[in-house]
Parts: sequence; structure tokens; C-alpha cells
Amino acid sequence: MTTLQNLTANTNAFQQINENFDAASPAGMYGKRAPGTSGLTWAYYGGRGFGNTIADGAVTLTASVTNYVVASRSTGAVSVSTAITNWNDTTNYLRLYLVNTNASTVTSATDYRESYGGASSSGFTGGTLSSALNEAPVVTLASAATLNIGAAAANTISVSGTTTVTAFDSIASGAKRVLHFQGVLTLTHNATSLILPTGANITTAAGDVAEFVSLGSGNWRCVSYMRASGAALSGGSSFTGGTLTSALNEAPQVTIASAATVNIGAAAANSVSISGTTTITAFDSIASGAVRRLVFQGALTFTHNATSLILPGGANITSAAGDVAWMESLGSGNWRCVGYHKANGQAVASSGGGSLTNWTEAVSSAAPNNVIPAVSFTATNAATNVDAVLVPKGTGSILANVPDSASTGGNKRGTRAVDLQLERSAAAQVASGTNAVIGGGRNNTSLQAYGTVAGGDGNAANGAGSRSAIGGGGGNTASGSYSTIPGGLNCVASANYAHASGSTCTASADYSQAGGFTCTADGVGSRAAGQFAVTRGLRGADSFAGGRRTASGDAQRRSVMLFRTTTDGSATQLTTDGAAPSGSSNQLNLPSALAFKVQGQVIAMRSDGSVAAWDVSFIAKRVGTTTSIVGTPTITSAGNDGTATGYTLAIAADDTNDVVQITATGTAGHTAYWVAELTSLEVG
Repeated sequence: MTTLQNLTANTNAFQQINENFDAASPAGMYGKRAPGTSGLTWAYYGGRGFGNTIADGAVTLTASVTNYVVASRSTGAVSVSTAITNWNDTTNYLRLYLVNTNASTVTSATDYRESYGGASSSGFTGGTLSSALNEAPVVTLASAATLNIGAAAANTISVSGTTTVTAFDSIASGAKRVLHFQGVLTLTHNATSLILPTGANITTAAGDVAEFVSLGSGNWRCVSYMRASGAALSGGSSFTGGTLTSALNEAPQVTIASAATVNIGAAAANSVSISGTTTITAFDSIASGAVRRLVFQGALTFTHNATSLILPGGANITSAAGDVAWMESLGSGNWRCVGYHKANGQAVASSGGGSLTNWTEAVSSAAPNNVIPAVSFTATNAATNVDAVLVPKGTGSILANVPDSASTGGNKRGTRAVDLQLERSAAAQVASGTNAVIGGGRNNTSLQAYGTVAGGDGNAANGAGSRSAIGGGGGNTASGSYSTIPGGLNCVASANYAHASGSTCTASADYSQAGGFTCTADGVGSRAAGQFAVTRGLRGADSFAGGRRTASGDAQRRSVMLFRTTTDGSATQLTTDGAAPSGSSNQLNLPSALAFKVQGQVIAMRSDGSVAAWDVSFIAKRVGTTTSIVGTPTITSAGNDGTATGYTLAIAADDTNDVVQITATGTAGHTAYWVAELTSLEVG
């Protein structure tokens, strides 16, 4: 418009001022009406626009937030909201004021009104500018998962912070924004809502500039991205082969903090310095063939995965400051380490002692190693005497085969186990118990906690017990706690603290011992030795045989100890455990079709020290189901003294329980301790 009339001296100035306001009044529509504005009430002037007459009015603001004041393009009606939906809908709404408030009043207000041209505000429809179009000043927004660039008060935005950006807010299609990044953050590619060049995430750097165009409905496309370093965002057409005529200088090394997934594919350089100590389990996705060189600033764990993160040796790597790894992308987020150099010069995996400073690897192929070469690993420290130590980590074990759940490597070993066995016929033949040991041999099993099989063939320290031990031999089984088999063949120690040796000997009761050939100690604390000796289940029995006629125990000598306490004149049977008789389990028992010639001695001692003793002998037999004494037992007094008088001793057959009873009778009011030792020659 042309210039309004100037105020002239000595004229009616008030009339001229009012005439000027009348001329400018359409441009003042929706302007702040100061007399009506107070506290959280925002008043505005009306006017003529959008084909309607708009009256003066006011809206109520919300405390302590940003309020967005707009006018409807169809009706001219004014409204306010704390949401940016209508503010960004520039097709249907006209931006008026962006007003910030505290709890009770306006703290700042920005005027967004445009020149409406009187009755229309349809905006530009095309044409040629006749001078420069100066945009609004740059504004700064802090990075966030959803960055509200559409609602920004300028087309150019400086983005601060490091928070990953996954989306922008909604604005009409065609709106453009230019973003200047102040530092490092991740722009997350989305094929619909945040379309980035190369179809991959972008890691920004300070000074990077990106231009975005709104596609409407909250969807945006990056139409331009320029790195501050001048490097291309992607490899472009890439090399297709040929010979360089000068040096190829890579982009400067960049630093990325360690994380579970480290985005080395999106890095702005091929050389990446890794800071921090967070365990790395994966890298981001980039086209197959891409190579990255990682330089570690300190110690962290590099986690092996047979598909997505393939490391040398097939095991995790603990990095150290100065270590360097070369990684090659296999595509789809999968990577292979094609080289790893430790800063201390050692090998990343044990492939030979060449890179170790205290060991020397060697091979001998001269006789007698000319058929099977001998490869050695020798400690070469400068000291005169050097210990060689193999130390597992944590609760790991020491073993001579890699477990494969098959007969070649066997099942997984137990916690802190030692298994040096190299041959097995089944996967379970390993040291699978906690702290279990197999020293060598083949087909051995040590599944008890703290169980030991030193060697041999087919030996087993198993069962519910613990701490059993087998020295060697073959086919032996130690299943009781603390049971032992020093060697032999097919021996069994199945009870606690039992001991067996020789061939086919069995110690099946606690504290029992069996040795020789086919001997059985099945009574608590019993012992069987020689060939085919048996203890017949009696506690403390001691049996010896030099052979047999047809069955074990049919040509042997057996000794038993019986004892009991009397306190009165009642007849009392002596037993192997000093308790009341219990059938054939604690008295001199007779198996069917056997005869016994028994000799022994009995002694009784009173509590006052008086004693009485006897020598005894008798013959007993069991024919079919009948147990009897042959003839009359001989009971001869060996003497007595003091008050040990009136004591008697009787020997009789108990046909019901198939035992011989040794019955002692004391005197009333006297406590006497009785012990008998009987040795029987047993034939059948």
C-alpha cells in the first residue's frame, strides 16, 4: 500500500490519526486487543475477512504451557489449543499467536499473522518474487524420539542433543525444513514415515545438514544430506575394479561408544575407535562386503555368535586397550572377524605358541616319532625352574576333548571337573560330576561330586554317593559315598566307605571290605577275602576261603563277634550288634545244606571288675528246612573270680530263624558285659 497521510502542524491531528487507523484497520484484524487482555485471557480485534464479519473477542489460555492460537480459514473463528494439530494444519487454519504462560499470566507471545490482503488469506499461488525472501531466524530444538520440526517457528532448525530420532510431527504435505545437527545422534530410517537416503540409519556429526520434505500425515522424506566432513553419505556407484594411481586416503577415524549393538555400518569412516566397556553382541546392518577396522580403547567382551558375530576360535574375546579387529559384513546384520591383533602381540586364540613369550611350540618327527609326530608346548621362561599351569576361567573345567554330546567329545563336563580321557564309546562317559576327575584310560565315567577315576577301562564312579575313587582296572563300579576300588576287574563297592579289590568282588554294606576273587562282604563292617568267601550279611563277620566246591561259601572259615549286656537273671541271646535278636540278621546264621564246626570263647565281666570265661565248641547243620545241633555242645569254664558267680551259658539251634543261639544268663541285680568270638568251618 502507499504511505499513509503525514500529520501536518496546525491541523486537526486527531482527525488525521483516526483516518490513518481506519485505513490500516483490515491489517489489524486478530491483533492483540490490549484493553481486554489480562492474566490468562487473550483478547483480539475483529474485522472483515474470509467473507465474514468477525467481532472483537477473547480466548482463555492454559496455564504453564505453550498455547497455539489459530483462526479458521472458512469461518474466521478464533480458537486456542495446547496441541499442535490445528497449528500444523495450514490448509484449514491460519496461525495467529504462539503464547507461553506461567501459572497466572502470559510470559511471551510471538505474532504469526500474515498480511491477509483485506478479504483473502489464501497465501501464495505462484509468481515471481521481486526481491529476497528472508526466512524466520534459526530456532533450536532438543533431539527427541519424535522431533516437532513441523511446529517449529522457522524453516531452519538447529538440533541439539544425542537422543535417537525416529519420527517427526505432522504438517501439510510439501512443507520443508532444513536441520543443522550440533552433534552425534541416530536418524532412524523408516520406509514410510522417515525415508532416508540409502534406506539405512544415519549417524550424524556436528555440522551435518539435512533437508526434509513433508509427505503429510506425519511422513517425511530426506531429499538432501550433506556431511560436514564432505564425505558421501553412501558409497555411491563404488569402485568396480582397476588400479589406483595414488594413495587412497580414508575418512578420519570416528569414535563410537560400546553398546550391545554398535552401529559400525552407519559410521562415517572405515576406522572406528570403540570406547567404553559395554559387552558387544551385534553390529548394525550394511551391504555384504563392507569392511570396518575397530580399535578398542579398553577392556570389553566381544560375544561370539556362529551366525551374526563370527569370531576367531569360535569363542568370546576380551579386548584390551590397543587391540584391533577387522570386521567384514556378510549382509543382513551378520559380520565375520577376518583379523584380530592383540596389542600385546599374543594370539587371540591358541593356534600355536609362536605369539606367546613364555612358551615354545615344537614338533619332533624323528624316530621314534617318525610315524606319529610329537608336537610339544614347552615353558621357556628365563627362570631355571618353571611351573606349567593350565587355568580355566570361573567354574570352568580342564578337559582333553571338546564336548560334542557324542562319543567323540562326550557330554559337557561338570563344574571345575578334570577330564583327561581321550577315548569313549558313549557320550556319557565323562567327568560330569562337580569337581569330578578322570585321569585317563577309556570308557570311564565319573558322575559323582568329587568322584575320581584315575584310569583303566570302563570304570564308573557313579550312583547317589559322592567322593568315591577308582584307581584303575576295568569294569569296576564305586557308587557309595567315600567308597574305593584300587584296581581289579568287575569289582563293586556299592555302600558308604566300602572297599573292593581283586576280581568280581563286592562290598555292599557300609564299612565292608571284599578282596580276592568273587568274594562278597555284605554285612556292616564285614570282610571277605580269598576266593568265593561270603559273610552271609552278618555285621563284623570275617570270612576266608581258598576255593569252593559248587557255590560261594561252601568251603570257608567265618568268624563272628557277638555281645550283649545283662542286668538280671534273664536268659539273653548274644547278637552281632548288641541289640535284641532279629531273625538271622544278627545271629550265627546257617544257610540251607551247610554244616558248621564251631569253636569259640565267651567272656563276661561285671561292672565291679569280676570276670568269668568259657571255651565252647559244637556242630550245627541245616538240612532242608531243619536247623539243628549235632550232639551236645561243649561248654567248658575257663575260670572266674570275685562276684562273677552263678553265670551260665547255653547253645541251642533256633529252627524258626535258622540260627544258633548263644544264650547268656547273669544274676539278679548284677550288670555284666558279655562278648563271644565264634569261628566256624563251613561246608556244604
